[in-house]
Amino acid sequence: MKESMTPKERWLAVLNREKPDRIPMDYWATGEATEKVMKYLGCSSVDEMFKRLHI
Repeated sequence: MKESMTPKERWLAVLNREKPDRIPMDYWATGEATEKVMKYLGCSSVDEMFKRLHI
């Protein structure tokens, strides 16, 4: 089965509250990227961010 989105497109869809082609299954990012996602989501910890993203 060919995927219609790249991993980056999939995460951007999730962050923009759009429907991705499938659920992102993992999270790998730099510390800087993680901090930006946490700030965007209003999370105070990585664990809280993971819970918000359901990962």
